[in-house]
Amino acid sequence: MDDLLSILILEHDADDIELIQYELRKGGIVFNACIAHDQGSYEHALKDFSPQIILSDYSLPSFDGIHAFRIKQEICPDIPFLFVSGAIGEENSIELIKSGVTDYVLKDKLFTLPLKIDRAMSEWREKQAKREAEQKLIKSEKLLAEAQAIARMGNWEIDMVGHVHTWSDEFFNIFGIDRARHQPSRELFLSYVIEEDREQVGNAMQQSQAIIKDSSFNFRFRRSDGEMRHGRSEWKFDLDDSGRPLRQYGIVQDITESVKAEQEILRKNEELRNLSGHLQNIREDERKHIAREIHDELGQQLTALKMDIGWVMHKQPGADEAVTNKLKDVLKLCDDVINTVRRISSELRPAIIDDLGLIAALEWKCNDFEEKTGMACQFISEIKERKFDNDIGINIYRILQETLTNVSRHAEAKAVFVYLSESPEGLVLEVRDDGKGIPDERVNNGKTLGIIGMKERAKLLGGTLEISGTEGKGTCTKLILPNTK
Repeated sequence: MDDLLSILILEHDADDIELIQYELRKGGIVFNACIAHDQGSYEHALKDFSPQIILSDYSLPSFDGIHAFRIKQEICPDIPFLFVSGAIGEENSIELIKSGVTDYVLKDKLFTLPLKIDRAMSEWREKQAKREAEQKLIKSEKLLAEAQAIARMGNWEIDMVGHVHTWSDEFFNIFGIDRARHQPSRELFLSYVIEEDREQVGNAMQQSQAIIKDSSFNFRFRRSDGEMRHGRSEWKFDLDDSGRPLRQYGIVQDITESVKAEQEILRKNEELRNLSGHLQNIREDERKHIAREIHDELGQQLTALKMDIGWVMHKQPGADEAVTNKLKDVLKLCDDVINTVRRISSELRPAIIDDLGLIAALEWKCNDFEEKTGMACQFISEIKERKFDNDIGINIYRILQETLTNVSRHAEAKAVFVYLSESPEGLVLEVRDDGKGIPDERVNNGKTLGIIGMKERAKLLGGTLEISGTEGKGTCTKLILPNTK
């Protein structure tokens, strides 16, 4: 042994003490010894010297080895204890070993002492390592149990060879099952699953075991106290070298709170979507009203002003040329203002969508886009004009309007193709350009307000909006709206 070993020697004979230390050194044991002669010095050494091993004579003048061993058991029970005696007897030695004494050495065979010390210390270290491992296991099991309780998650296991089911404590707690009264089984688990989900859950479990496939499912269950909860289970398989299943193991988790939170979020989102739809309807009504006011009132007043200027021009024969030219300029300005009023009015709310219908409005928008941008914009409709609900018509128009605005600002395209059709999915509006292509991160980053607005309009109508781009080949915006007939 290379490490310094602290040895407590309980011996009254000085010659025997010297012989013991001689044999220790001879056997290569590096040690620090403390000598005790009686009970007082022995107890003091046990507390202050902190020995790693004790060598004790069996018979002492006023104090015997059995008593010394019992004192050691009370103060430091884990320390190895060896008797070094002249004669113990075979029967006594067996009883001593049974009582917990580590070993014994006869004084006429002290040469065996180093070997027995080595063996005793090896056994002690093994016991210490085992005890530490057990303590760590107990601690880790406690931490696992605490974590499972916090996460409301239990684990389970099925020995697929012996068909033995094992559930953790938290598994029992989740369902409110008394562990002392129930044996884990598939049937016990299914008995707590609510009737509406039981067949589906049972089939999922059976199919997974039949094809040996990792799987998961959500389910609803009723605790033993009658409270209904939401759960989730996931599992995997351990296989042998031939692929035969040895073990199925997994978790079961109470996800009631997250399900409630998700439902609350969905409810809030629905409320926000309804509010957004309501605000959009109000905004469209206001746009419609303002557009009519501008077109009818301001347009009529400008037309009257133009007529008055014409009347003045005709009532001044031989008028000064400069005055005439100025009046002509004013007439032209009136025409420009009238055109501006019409443009603003149509941008606020295109009258054509109310007068001629959605398809005519979409075609007009494409022609207007081509005229203003110089970019070719082809419109093709496979469906005939029909009466659409106001919400559907104006939202489709606004989505096309926003899409074309994005094309003009960002796409660097030369041509746009707008295609309106019907499929089994519903009404489909598809807008394609030959520009540089929108990156996926811009579509999905949640920061592009125009895209967010278009998607919200689609959702309000129960539809979907898909935007995809290919670098150098353009962008496709596809709106699908069901039940528009």
